[in-house]
Formats: sequence, structure tokens, C-alpha cells
Amino acid sequence: YNWTTGDTSQTLSIVPLSTAYYSLTVSDMACTASDTVLVEVVPLPLVDIGADTIICVKDTVILDAGNPGASYLWSNSDTAQSIEIYPIIPQFIWVDVSQNGCSTIDSFYVDVFPDPIADIGNDTSVCIGESLILNAGTPGCTYFWSTGESSQEILISSPDFYNVEIYNQCNEFDEDTIYVGQFQLPLVNLGNDTSVNFGDTISLDAGGGFLSYNWSNGLNGQIVLLDTGILLPGLNSISVLITDSNFCTNSDTLLITYQTSQIISLPQGWSIISTYIDPVDPNVELVMSSLMPNLIIAKNGSGNVYWPLYSLNGIGNIIIGEGYQIHMTSLDILEVLGTEIVPENTPFPISQGWSIIGYLRNSPAPADSLLAPIVNYIVIVKNSNGMIYWPIFGLNNIGNMNPGEGYQIKMVAPVNFTYQAN
Repeated sequence: YNWTTGDTSQTLSIVPLSTAYYSLTVSDMACTASDTVLVEVVPLPLVDIGADTIICVKDTVILDAGNPGASYLWSNSDTAQSIEIYPIIPQFIWVDVSQNGCSTIDSFYVDVFPDPIADIGNDTSVCIGESLILNAGTPGCTYFWSTGESSQEILISSPDFYNVEIYNQCNEFDEDTIYVGQFQLPLVNLGNDTSVNFGDTISLDAGGGFLSYNWSNGLNGQIVLLDTGILLPGLNSISVLITDSNFCTNSDTLLITYQTSQIISLPQGWSIISTYIDPVDPNVELVMSSLMPNLIIAKNGSGNVYWPLYSLNGIGNIIIGEGYQIHMTSLDILEVLGTEIVPENTPFPISQGWSIIGYLRNSPAPADSLLAPIVNYIVIVKNSNGMIYWPIFGLNNIGNMNPGEGYQIKMVAPVNFTYQAN
């Protein structure tokens, strides 16, 4: 077998791209025969029913499959060359066109602009200070709010009537109006900031009639009792967040100063004292008022005096870090009320030459250990009993520095000093 294509098989499979003749010659050794066939290629029908589109409701679309004389089958079962559709919802349409035994399919998607439906909700109210998002609905439209804004959503925080007009691409229109009121915030008042002493109990009342109470210490009742045992020395705060029946919230905070006290025993005659308390009122007359009439005189390291008999107060205020010489007619006890000092956070100056320093810790500790950071500046340290710490000779018969005591000290240069933590 000899085909014009060069093939030698009995059968020939072809995929022609154009009309052409195909010939075959057959030989059986002695005889030959030949034949020719014409294969005509018929073009596929060209079908284009248009690009996908979007229309307004009630608009019509005419789709034409072309190719007059062909056979047509549309997805809606129509068999005409062209059809007219009235879509009210998005839909997908196709047509199968057959001609000369060949067929082509084309498809078309038509979307529909939605009807403008304005719905910003029912009238409502918000709490003072809160805001509300209003949504006009029907995305893709043009929006005209009474506030002058033109977005689908707006953020409002003031009580008022709010109106929106919306237009779709077909110039169809709808509008809606809402009234937004405002709830007053619930009132809560824990009272004035206060001070408490060790052993006190405070009753705090956030007021009745609220849905919930959330205290900063984790409690959730209307009334809470605070024991000073849970407070830190110095300034503390406690707050409450309340919610009312409109789900509006408000809060209040109370500042509580936790005052502690130090008891200092004063012998008859002279002694040197100090305190680790920052007094509520540092005026030396008020701090030492309980010592009257046993107090004769008090002196600071600069030689200033408080002399009650002559109403003379050259000391003024108690200074943190200073000590004071006291002369008493008899034994007595001094209670200093205020906030306990945190020694490691309380540096104080020590001047060159002689001065009197205080002891800011609430527990005893060896003098040589505590004063080690400034030992190179110390000449000598003395307590009120005449015991000394004399670094150059390695002498420390003071032993421990004690709460309530003050110490005379002589320095070769001024320094700032900070005690170790308690």
C-alpha cells in the first residue's frame, strides 16, 4: 500500500486542516490498482453571543447566535437564532450551534443590579461616650446621609435623627430614617481618697441597683471590705467598674494611703533617734507633739533646734535620712505615723565633716556591712551610747545599726548614700 502521505499501512487515519485529495496505490506482485478520495474540511460555526454584562431589573437582553441556517439549542430550550431574555436574577446562558455536521457552544453571564433597599435598623439608644455604626445596606450603591457622608457605613456618637438615601446604578431609589437616643451613664462614687492605719478595715460601697460590679481586686459585689493586711505601704488604689440595665458602664477609683507607724523608745537624758517612716505631716512640732512635756530640746546635725519651752522651731520638717539628738526629762515613747520608706529606693546626702544620719531600715544589720559602700569616706561613726565604728582601725563596737537610732558620722568628703533593702 502506497498512500500519497507516504504511509504504507492498509488503513490511514488523518486529521485534515484543509480540503485535500488522498490517493492510494495497491500492488499484488503482478498487478496494481489505485484510487483517489476528496476530503472536504467544513469550518466550525463561529458563535459569539456577547461579553458578560450586568443590567437593571426589567431591562431586556437580546442574544444572537449568528450563523443563519444553522440549528440552535439554547439553555432555555429555545431553538431560534436569537432570543430575548428578561432576567430578574443573575443567570448563566449558553447556546449550541450546529451547521454542516459541526457544532460550537458559547456562553453568556448576565448579572442584575440589586434593588436599593435602605435599612439602617430600628430606633435605638447608646450610652454617653459610646459610638454606633449605621449601615445603609445594599452594597455598591450611591449613599447620601443627612450628615453629609457618602459611605455605606457611618460612625455616629450624638443623639439625633439620621436619614440615608441610596441609589443604585439604575437610578432606583430608597431611603430610611433612624432615631438614635442617648442613655446617661450610671453614677458611682467610692468617696474621697483616704488614709488608713494598720489594722483598719474599710467598707467600700459602689451603690445599689446595677447589673454587675467588677472590682480591681477581683471581687464582684456591691460592697467590699478591705483589710489593711492586703495593702502595700504607701499609696494604693482600688477601682470598680459598674454596668447598669442599659448596659452602660462607669467607674471610680479610690486612692488609699496605707500609713504604718514606728515606735521609738526614748530614754531619760540625751539620745540620738531617727525614723524609717515618712510622716503624714513632717513638721517636727507635730511629729514630736506626743512627747510633751517630757521633751526638752531636739537638735539636728546642723545645730538647728526645736525648743518647745521657747516655741522655737529652727528644724522645721523632719528630713528623711537625718538623725536628731533628743533630750528628755523622763522615759517616753515616740510613735511616728506615715508611710514606710523603701530604703533601697531612698538615697540621701551625707555632708563632709560631722553630721547625724538616720537609719532607714526596719531591721538591724552590722554597721560595717551596711556602710561598706562609703567606707573610704568615713572617719568615724558614733551612737548615742558612745559606741563607735572606726574603719581605719577595724573597730566596730556599735555592732548592729538599729531601727529608731541615729548616728553621728564624720566624713572626709560629701557622698550620696543608699541603704540595702530590708
